[in-house]
Amino acid sequence: MTILIIFAITFTVLFGGRFLVRMNTLKLHSEYYRKADERGCAERYDSLVRLYKSSDPRILEMAYLEAISCTKAA
Repeated sequence: MTILIIFAITFTVLFGGRFLVRMNTLKLHSEYYRKADERGCAERYDSLVRLYKSSDPRILEMAYLEAISCTKAA
């Protein structure tokens, strides 16, 4: 019985943690997309995120900064 409880807690922590990280990443992506859309470069941001194929927050920020740098140069 104790092993079952420990397994249930471990399962909840692992998958609950992954769920929270995924939700936080989606929220961050939505925020960067909204900011890029306000600057008129949402399509560029979206294409860079797809190109990098990553959900790492640092990569999302890098894609956002690269997308808005194109509008600054124009």
